[in-house]
Amino acid sequence: MEKNLIIISGNDPGYQGRVMQLACAIRESGLIPMVIDLTRLNSGFGNEYNDKVLRFFRATNPITKFHKHLIDLGIELIYPTHSESAITIDNESKNEILEACESAIISYARDPNPNLKSRGLKNINDRLLKGGCDSYLAVLQSITKFQIKKLLVPNGRFPHQRASVIAALDTGIEVNYYEKGDFSESIYLQSYSTLDRIKSQQDVVRILDKYDSETVTSVGAEWFASRIPSETRKGSNIYARNFDSPSAGLQSDNLGGENWIGIFTSSQDEFLSLGKEWHLHEWENQYSAIRLVLEEIDDSKNVYLRIHPNLATKSHKAFKNELCDISALHKDFPHLKIFMHDEKINSYELIKKSSHVVVWDSTIGLEALAMGVNVIELAASYYDDYTLVNKCFSKSDLSEIFQKCSSPNPDRAIKFAAYLSLRETLLTDSARQLIREFDISDGIRKKLLRIATMGGSPSVRIAGHHLIDTLRHRSFKTNLKYLFR
Repeated sequence: MEKNLIIISGNDPGYQGRVMQLACAIRESGLIPMVIDLTRLNSGFGNEYNDKVLRFFRATNPITKFHKHLIDLGIELIYPTHSESAITIDNESKNEILEACESAIISYARDPNPNLKSRGLKNINDRLLKGGCDSYLAVLQSITKFQIKKLLVPNGRFPHQRASVIAALDTGIEVNYYEKGDFSESIYLQSYSTLDRIKSQQDVVRILDKYDSETVTSVGAEWFASRIPSETRKGSNIYARNFDSPSAGLQSDNLGGENWIGIFTSSQDEFLSLGKEWHLHEWENQYSAIRLVLEEIDDSKNVYLRIHPNLATKSHKAFKNELCDISALHKDFPHLKIFMHDEKINSYELIKKSSHVVVWDSTIGLEALAMGVNVIELAASYYDDYTLVNKCFSKSDLSEIFQKCSSPNPDRAIKFAAYLSLRETLLTDSARQLIREFDISDGIRKKLLRIATMGGSPSVRIAGHHLIDTLRHRSFKTNLKYLFR
């Protein structure tokens, strides 16, 4: 009977519950599910909770509950402490893992240009590389030993995930990718990663063809509505939770009149290992691109720059560097109105005042398209090919960029949003119950435990720096709002 191997690493109950749902679905289809937990090979990376802090608070590690449930259901668990394989990793595979290590370090350091020679980051890199190499060997050994036919791996960006995919490709077995869905109540499972922008967009038609047009339109509209916080729900766009409510409107001293050109910065310029299909632009970074765009805009035009709220979570060094870029733009383009990362001004209300919106690669571009606004992107996005968004990836594209803009296609934006929802499967009641069972009970203790791994940090020290930086990068009022939201 065919065996499917599911990869997991870390003590995140959200992933553990989804693994249980996948394992049960595999069993119900007449196949044999197996789970390999790579946590002990990856020294705390990917943990929702820090192991030492869990012990300090005398809280049961979610891994303990997860493993017990697997065993109770008779699902075979592989929990390696080290690799027993004598096979060595070839240089090409090792280089791929190294690339994933650098991408992960950028995320952990919260800096697009980290000092990889510093002792702390070098230590993290060494741990990531060792974990990736050990994961490759452990997964390769398991595939061979148990004659696995299909591998299910989350995401694919971090070293142990990338290593697992390489092991599957080296043995010629099928790979499926699973992930937490766009919403808290769903699970993503497809033959391509959520990070594969080409295959994702090529699959839109196949997914949507299963539904009638009314359903597609309704689901797409609901996706956009769910992103925006309201009086009755938080909204899936966590960065928008500090925004003023739409009913508050825009104050005249913030933005008067219509036909503004809006420029939105992104938080996504730090990811290196998304694949070559993401690196189509010639710009050094988003601020160098924004400067060239501003040079193409007549001084008489109304232009605003909206700084992404995620700037607050970057390291203090990266934060100061970005502030320097922003200050330089303000000095050289005094007519530019700037809305900082912690201002309450509602970005969706800004879009309504705009004739054009310029983005790096962020989802705000997709939302602006759905609102009927002309969108220009400066870097490849996960929605651009399907939605026919205007692309500006080089200096040669800059000439008359605003005059040559093609009209927005809200219908395709809505269809793409529907695809993002319909490609996912809702969590079962059982999976939701297990996530609650595996997790720490709500309360002060849980909040303290999460602070110790803030942003998925691999150590309490890094999490502490993350928390301190985030607090000092936002205003006092904004911090209070985030604290009590």
